[in-house]
Amino acid sequence: MRGVMPGLLASTLVAGLLSAAATPALADPLVGPQVVNGRLGDPSQFPALVAIADRGRYQDAGLYAAQVCGGSAVTATLIITAAHCVVEGSRTTPAQQIVVASTPSGALTDPGTQVVAVDTITVNPDYNERTQAGDIAVLRLRKPLEGIEPVLPALPAEDALLTPGGAPAAVAGWGATTATGRNFPDRFRVGDLTVFPKSACGGGRSYTIDGVTFSGYGPGDVDPAVMICAEGVRNGAAIDSCIGDSGGPLIAGSAEERRLIGVVSWGPQRCASSYSGVYTRVSAFTAFLRSQGVPFASTPTDVPNPPTIVNTSVSATTIRVSVAPGEFGAVPTSYRVTAQDAAGRTRTCQMRAPEIGSSPARCTLTNLRTARRYTVTAIASAGPIASEPSAPVSVKPADRPLRPRIDSVDVVRGGIAVFRVQRLRANGSPFTKKLVVCVPENRRSGLAKRMGNIGARGITTVTGLRSGTDYVCRARVANALGGQRSSVVTLRAR
Repeated sequence: MRGVMPGLLASTLVAGLLSAAATPALADPLVGPQVVNGRLGDPSQFPALVAIADRGRYQDAGLYAAQVCGGSAVTATLIITAAHCVVEGSRTTPAQQIVVASTPSGALTDPGTQVVAVDTITVNPDYNERTQAGDIAVLRLRKPLEGIEPVLPALPAEDALLTPGGAPAAVAGWGATTATGRNFPDRFRVGDLTVFPKSACGGGRSYTIDGVTFSGYGPGDVDPAVMICAEGVRNGAAIDSCIGDSGGPLIAGSAEERRLIGVVSWGPQRCASSYSGVYTRVSAFTAFLRSQGVPFASTPTDVPNPPTIVNTSVSATTIRVSVAPGEFGAVPTSYRVTAQDAAGRTRTCQMRAPEIGSSPARCTLTNLRTARRYTVTAIASAGPIASEPSAPVSVKPADRPLRPRIDSVDVVRGGIAVFRVQRLRANGSPFTKKLVVCVPENRRSGLAKRMGNIGARGITTVTGLRSGTDYVCRARVANALGGQRSSVVTLRAR
């Protein structure tokens, strides 16, 4: 199952995932790669492959009729799949409407198939239904799958070795075996694929495999930082995943080094066409997967662990970041900190790693937009070897407070005035002053100015006003970067 993409290929790519057996209970999977021109699957080669099915249809008609997506078991109770398999119109499918199945023979009709209910569904919070960026989700099962052999997701350091242009990979699933999205198999199929280089996966250039040339996706269609393009060729025909394969695994490596590098995500409406299938790059979402308890391979001793952002401080256009090394792994020699805003614009700073046991490393991100929120991450390097990114931190450079506004004032007998103040925004730096000040309009009256602190909901009470006296009042706020005053409000005390 794959999805439709906007931009250059909007007329070619389908924007919703289509399932093998579409049903209102599950999100309609995007038209995606099917294993077209693949080979019969060997369960011993894909022991982590699972089928995801609609529970109601499974109970009525069996697993073959109910299967809509694939998935990968990363533990006996955790399944990685595509977000589009469980999301439709920003709504996540209720967990009780899905079941997950593991079949010993690879056939959906195998009487020995285990079928397990889903306890929770967690969709990557950065998933974008329009672009399909971040198309990954984790299902937690109510009970463990027995006899399962989990697959480990690829780490960024491993990904660099497993996914260069020309690297071999394999996809598996119960998706359609014809380019038109029909003829769904009982037993899963496998497609032997080749990973496209970034020049053809986001760079717009064509790519040739075994004499067959494929068109390349441009930068408006694919983001290679979070996506992988892959296709295969067999007897001059394209090998591709398709409708029903969404969420399934793209595997690379051999023996104990086999890793889950991708999740079937989207592609052309017609499978096995002149464009490749597109897969979610699993290593780009290690922070999300770790947060769900997904295990990874032990970090090699020559790779530093992700650092920790221990502190941030802000000014109007800068963020000062303090970074500490991870507990294990190689000792870092340097750090690189990146701030990215919602539009994808980035700023970076670098610093040498201090001696172990000394103060945290610090650098300052400059030329940032005032009061715009940034996601800040840090990477540790030991020579040329870089770590995974740290856990992200959301930071907003500070500015002077917003100019407040006195919305209304009620004058009460006894020299009391009650003000309602709006637009109380500190803009990233805590308020150091927040009050209403009333000064006698006749400065020669000898009367003192009166003031009251602005409290919850902007309510301020000023007392001690002299009855019959006219006052000029303003709201005044300040933070470490400066202050602002409201427009004048005049009143006569009672």
